[in-house]
Amino acid sequence: MASPRTPEDFGAAFTALLRAAGLSVDQVVAALPGVMGRASLYDWRKGAHLPTGTGPLLEVVQLCLDHTAQRAGAGEGGLPGTVEGWVELLAEAKQSRDSRQPLGGPPSGDRRTAPASSAGGSAIRRVGDWDPVALGVHQAIGGGPLPAYVRRAHDHLLYALLDPAVAANRLVVLRGGSSTGKTRAAYQAVRARLPDRPLLYPASAGRLARLIEQGVPRGTVLWLNELRHYADDPAGPHALDCLAELLTGRDHVIVLTALWPDFWDAYTAPCHTGPGRPDPARATRTLLEPLPDLTGCGPGEADPARGARIDIPDHFTAPELERAGLLDDAALRQAIDAARHAGAPGQVTQYLAGVFALLDHYANRGANPHGHALITAAIDTVRMGHTHLLSTGLLQHAAVGYLDEDQRAALHDGWPAGAWEYATRRLHGAVRPLQPVPPDDGVGIAGYRLADYLDQHGRTTRTEHIPPAALLDRPHHPRPPRRPVSSRLRRLEAWPAPPRRPTPQERHRPRRLHHRIRSPHPPAHPPPHRPPPRPLDRHPHRPR
Repeated sequence: MASPRTPEDFGAAFTALLRAAGLSVDQVVAALPGVMGRASLYDWRKGAHLPTGTGPLLEVVQLCLDHTAQRAGAGEGGLPGTVEGWVELLAEAKQSRDSRQPLGGPPSGDRRTAPASSAGGSAIRRVGDWDPVALGVHQAIGGGPLPAYVRRAHDHLLYALLDPAVAANRLVVLRGGSSTGKTRAAYQAVRARLPDRPLLYPASAGRLARLIEQGVPRGTVLWLNELRHYADDPAGPHALDCLAELLTGRDHVIVLTALWPDFWDAYTAPCHTGPGRPDPARATRTLLEPLPDLTGCGPGEADPARGARIDIPDHFTAPELERAGLLDDAALRQAIDAARHAGAPGQVTQYLAGVFALLDHYANRGANPHGHALITAAIDTVRMGHTHLLSTGLLQHAAVGYLDEDQRAALHDGWPAGAWEYATRRLHGAVRPLQPVPPDDGVGIAGYRLADYLDQHGRTTRTEHIPPAALLDRPHHPRPPRRPVSSRLRRLEAWPAPPRRPTPQERHRPRRLHHRIRSPHPPAHPPPHRPPPRPLDRHPHRPR
C-alpha cells in the first residue's frame, strides 16, 4: 500500500492493521474497556470520521502492534510499524480532509453542523493575524494602540510551557483577578512562540464541543478566554468532557484560558450535593485538579507536557516598575504615575484597562441615579448566579427597586434612555460598565454583559446586600426548562423524605434487649396468669 494520506486511505490502513493483528472490533473493545466504542472503531475502518485525539488511537495501535508481533509473518507491507508512524499518518489524513473544504468547514462526509472556527465564525487564522482586542485583551485607556509590554516573572514560565517541540496536548490556566493582565500575557506568549500556528476561539461551550467533535487540526492553539463562560454554560459539562478527551492526545494542541481565584476555588471544592444528585462542577474539576501549580517556580521546573496553572499578580513589583519606566512609551509611564497618585502603586494594568475610571463612574451615583440603578441591578443579578446575557427588560424591571421613594415618584416614560446612556457610556475610550452584545447573526443588541472588574468589585463589596424584591421577582428572567413531572413529585423532591415509622418489632427491640441484659437467666417463677382480652364487640361499661 502506498503512503496513505486521505481519510479513506487511513481507514484502509486501519482495517489492514486489525487484519494483521487478527483482532475484530469487538475483541479490541473487550481488550480496552472504557477506551473505545464499537461505533468509533467502525467509523475509523470506513474512514468516515478520524480520531479526535491521538490518545485512544495510541492505545489501539499499540495493542494491534503487540498482537502482530506475536503472529510471525502476519504483518502487511506498507503499514507503519511504530506508534509514531500512525500519529504521522493521522496528521496527513486530517490535512487531506481539511484541504477538501474551506478552512473551518465540516469534514467530508460529516453531516453534523460545522462549528465556527473563531469567535465570529470566520475562517481559521494564524496567531499573528488576530487582533488582541478580539481575543479579550482590554482596550487601552484613551482608545489608542496597546502600550509596550513589560515581561514579568510569570511570562518566563508561560514561554516554557508553550514549547512547540512538545507533542503532548496540554492545558495552561492563568489564574488572577480581573484586569491583571492575564489575557495580554497569554497573547504575547503565543505571538512570540507560536506566531504561525492556527488559533481557534469558539464563542460558546456548544461551539467548543462541535469543534472538538469535528476534529481540531494538528498544532492548533485553542483559545478559551474566560473558562467560567464555558463551565457555567448549559452545554459546559459536555464541552469540557470533550476537551478532557482532546487533552489525552499528542497533536501539539495547546489550550489557553484564564480564571479568577474565587472561581477556581469554587470549581475545585469537594462536592457535597448528596447521593443521587449531579455534581455541577465535575467536568471542570476533572480538568483543573491535575494541573501542577508553578507559582514561584523557575522555567526549568516546568514540564510542558503536563500543562500548568500560573498565578498572575495584581501589581507590578519595584524592579518591574523600574524596567517599565525605561521603555519609550508615554502611555505606560502615564499609567505608572497615575496608579502611584491614586494610592495603588503597581496596579498599572488596572489603570490601562480603565478600572479607576470605571469605579469613579459607578461611585458617582448622583450624576444619574437611574443609570446607577441599572448597573447595580446588573451587579446583583450576576452575583446571584445569572450566567446569560442581561436583557433590557430584566435590568429595567429590577432597577426600579434600587430607587428611593422620591426617585420612583418622579419617574417619567423617558427615563430609560438617559439611564442606558449612562450605563453603557464608553469611559476614556477603553471600557463600558455594561457592554452591548450583538446577536450571533444579524444586527442589534442581544443583551448586555457586565464589565469584568465591576463583577469582581460587586462580589467583594455587596456580599451582605440583599437585593430588592424587584430583582427577586423578575418576570423577564429566562427560566430553565421544567421537567415533565407532576407537581406532587416536584414537592417531594424539594423536601426531605419524612422519617419512617418503626415497625412493632423494631419498637419493642430495645425493651427486649434491656430485659435480656437485666435478666440473663429465666425467672424462678412464671409470670402471673392474665385473663384473656374481652371480645371486641363488647364494651366494659355497656350492659349485657
